[in-house]
Amino acid sequence: MAIKTLILQPNAPLKNEVEEIFKDSFGKDYKTHFSILFAIGTGKTKLEEISSFSSIKQTSIIPYIYDLRNLLEVIEERGYFEKRKKYYALKDNFFKFWFRYVYRNWNILEIDWEKVFEEIKGDINNYFGLVFEDFAREFLVELSKKRAFFYKN
Repeated sequence: MAIKTLILQPNAPLKNEVEEIFKDSFGKDYKTHFSILFAIGTGKTKLEEISSFSSIKQTSIIPYIYDLRNLLEVIEERGYFEKRKKYYALKDNFFKFWFRYVYRNWNILEIDWEKVFEEIKGDINNYFGLVFEDFAREFLVELSKKRAFFYKN
């Protein structure tokens, strides 16, 4: 399976890819950006949740959110249908996968990558469900733009 070969096994070519992108982009500050992405990747999507999870003051987190949203474009701000409350989501499916399974299990991965693979196999349907929800949302937005029906994002 490609996940084993490309991401999980020792010396897999994509295993460190996400971390390298952020090291190149932000230098030593990348860990702060990582903690925000990890928070979002584990379901902490509101600003106060992200702040609490990553131990970054809510007043200090905005520049990092800006970097992730506007410079690298790896997160996006979304709104609930009838509420003004905003939340954040990872845009890229590889990043979603990487933070959900690889980064979260980094210590285990270094010792027993097959155990992480078994976890992925047991949870992959949940992950695909979330990816499908994003696809459906994007599809509905596109239909709305074509005036096929009204959808408010």
